Amino acid sequence: MLHSRLHDEYLNGTVLEHLPASDRVASVRTFALLRVSNESPPALRHEAAEVARLATRESSAHKSGYDGSITDSVLLPYVLVHGSRAIGFVLIGETGWSWRMRWIAPNKATFVGATPDEVSRRVVARVWIAKAHRAQGLAREIVEAVASIESREVAEMTFQLPFSAAGCRLVQSLLPGHWFGAGDAFDFEDVVSSTAS
Repeated sequence: MLHSRLHDEYLNGTVLEHLPASDRVASVRTFALLRVSNESPPALRHEAAEVARLATRESSAHKSGYDGSITDSVLLPYVLVHGSRAIGFVLIGETGWSWRMRWIAPNKATFVGATPDEVSRRVVARVWIAKAHRAQGLAREIVEAVASIESREVAEMTFQLPFSAAGCRLVQSLLPGHWFGAGDAFDFEDVVSSTAS
């Protein structure tokens, strides 16, 4: 029973019981996009944390990053809703430094410069789409919608590494030239080919 429920969530998204209209900030196609903040009802914050945990089960090397707590940090989940299902999830935060990067091949990038850019930026920490809704361009559209809501250009945002293979393709499709990345040396290992001179 548990296995079938988990498979259903992976395929179709988590069932949400609390969908306050006040947290709806945009539409992506015919789907509602909710912005979950410290002011959101506790039940919605709890459900957003469940979506974060679902995304983590699929990529267990990455922490969920959101547990529904009220904190002083800028950590905002955006949840894409289809009917009563959470079919997409973007977690954004804030960082004070980013590495400027440049793609040099599919899934391979290089550093641009020897030091990080010490500018405060919104960071896209995680993007997840339910299996049944993948390969339709939704991840790209959600990131673009979140950037617009946050009054940012996608090119001004930072992307948290490490990337999954799908995450790598997403960032490369959004920003085929230069982009900003955040993480430690281990986080960059899979994507970095060499250091730019």
